[in-house]
Amino acid sequence: MNGGAVFRCELRELTWLYDDQNLSGSPNNIWPDDRSWLAYTDEDSWATKVSGSGDLVARILDDDQLEAVALRF
Repeated sequence: MNGGAVFRCELRELTWLYDDQNLSGSPNNIWPDDRSWLAYTDEDSWATKVSGSGDLVARILDDDQLEAVALRF
């Protein structure tokens, strides 16, 4: 099993994780301290999954710059 690392930083600081040659892949699970949303992505995945409030989901779905679908569970 491949172990992972946990980083705590400001959202705007995440870009360095993508550029750091000493790290493999990209951040997989991203969430704020209040746990109000979660973004999951993976370098082998064809999509990014975002979980959050109905308002957040509606804003993502309404954004013309994003290709998004709502998944019902």
